[in-house]
Amino acid sequence: MAVGGVSRDDGFTDFSLDDVAVKQAALHSARRCVVACDSAKIGKVGFARIGGLGVAIERFAYRPLRNAPRIAPLITAIGVSFFLENSAQLLFGAQYRVYNTSEFISLSSGIQIGSVTIDSVQIMVLVLALLLMVGLQQLVNRTRLGRMMRAVAVDREAAEMLGISVRTIRNKIREYGLPPRRYA
Repeated sequence: MAVGGVSRDDGFTDFSLDDVAVKQAALHSARRCVVACDSAKIGKVGFARIGGLGVAIERFAYRPLRNAPRIAPLITAIGVSFFLENSAQLLFGAQYRVYNTSEFISLSSGIQIGSVTIDSVQIMVLVLALLLMVGLQQLVNRTRLGRMMRAVAVDREAAEMLGISVRTIRNKIREYGLPPRRYA
């Protein structure tokens, strides 16, 4: 499978929406997928996402454990966490990094209540966290996908009998769950 761009945050991307639909179907149905791209595409983001890191992790780490005892996915989650952390250290280095937010956000602005000052950065973090929480609650409580997610969480077998594809729901959860983590 050829891709238009490979990014740490967005996974595999491409520039044609028609190609993306075909590649997504191939990625979800394939046992193994080999991605070909030249070095110029690494770090680039195409127009549409083919499949993110969450989809790949679900495909290769969690799917084989679908019917395993409940402790197996927990141990796998710890292993995947170690793998991702060490991969990031190899890719970006383990040195301490300072992100100077004062270059694009003034630290002198904010709210002062008595002797306590609340930075504009702290206010932005709080507002963004609240928006993401409200958005997640709206997704889970007011959409068809959220209703299916709740049904799968309560009783997987009954949800399957009602025609809900548990595999699709799990893929969607991982696909939608990874992007908000970037904001953390």
